Amino acid sequence: MLAPLIPWAATRRPCLGGRQVISAMVYKVRAGISWHDLPERYGPWRTVYTPFRRYALDSVFTQALQQIQVQTDEPLQV
Repeated sequence: MLAPLIPWAATRRPCLGGRQVISAMVYKVRAGISWHDLPERYGPWRTVYTPFRRYALDSVFTQALQQIQVQTDEPLQV
């Protein structure tokens, strides 16, 4: 549900998968840890911090939350 709402930059560098980056962001926020304490399984902390900061500045999280709320408020189609 979240994937179409997140803008992914096209770069020539190899990067982590989108799901892994979002999972790392969620882990960081829920655990309340510093970026430097992000577990290695999520990759380098800067690889996660850079899109996190960009999304925060561009209000991506706010827009995603609003769109998800609209989708969940729609009646279920049975």
